[in-house]
Amino acid sequence: MEIWAHRGRSEIGELGNSFKNLIASYRLGVSGIEVDVCFTADHKAIIYHPGSTKPDLTNLTWPVIENSIFNIMTLDNFLDLATTLDDLQFCIDLK
Repeated sequence: MEIWAHRGRSEIGELGNSFKNLIASYRLGVSGIEVDVCFTADHKAIIYHPGSTKPDLTNLTWPVIENSIFNIMTLDNFLDLATTLDDLQFCIDLK
């Protein structure tokens, strides 16, 4: 049986698709992690589910998001991380 972490969620109160949740899910030994990819207003690919925060980050530019309270990864950061997590599968949901 495979167990997958939806949006990498493993901790209550933590934003889905976050670095912290992805690592926590990996440490729990899940088979795979599903993440969402969408674009910012300035067309930067980020790991984020549209509409999951207020304000919706798809309406903001990357420099604003990068300097905000949200711990959002770019797609490039996620792919770098994914290569270090041995034996873990990923489903990337393009929004």
